[in-house]
Amino acid sequence: MAKRYPAHLVKAHRNYTIEEAADLLGAHLQTIRGWVKNGTLPACSEKRPILVVGADIRAFLRGREIASKRRLGPNEFYCLKCRAPRRPAGMMVDYEMQTDRAGRLVALCEECEGLIFRTLSSDKIGVVAPDLSIMFKGRKPSLDEPDEAA
Repeated sequence: MAKRYPAHLVKAHRNYTIEEAADLLGAHLQTIRGWVKNGTLPACSEKRPILVVGADIRAFLRGREIASKRRLGPNEFYCLKCRAPRRPAGMMVDYEMQTDRAGRLVALCEECEGLIFRTLSSDKIGVVAPDLSIMFKGRKPSLDEPDEAA
């Protein structure tokens, strides 16, 4: 999996040398040079020192983030252990209320049997999980709410 670099640290209106960009992003010098050499990260000129515009670095890093995101279809969860979209085992999930309008679906991955989660509002359960057998669980009380047992 590709490493994520902090695009928010890059100033859009500043020019960076390859060394400055590598230091700022916490990347290896050869990583930045490879991006420039491949043409995926545009440089101002080929003369030394090679300069890269901050706005181009930001756009490049955001493009990488968008390309790595995966859309989930109906009845799919993203399994962190498998690193892929998976269906829940037995098509059974639990819906845990977290607020009055939102909660999360919890299930077991059909491949690795690890826990998989998907956070969503209660309005979208029919769209996200149309074929799943859902068991609804109540919302957990917060620290601010009085205890009913007392």
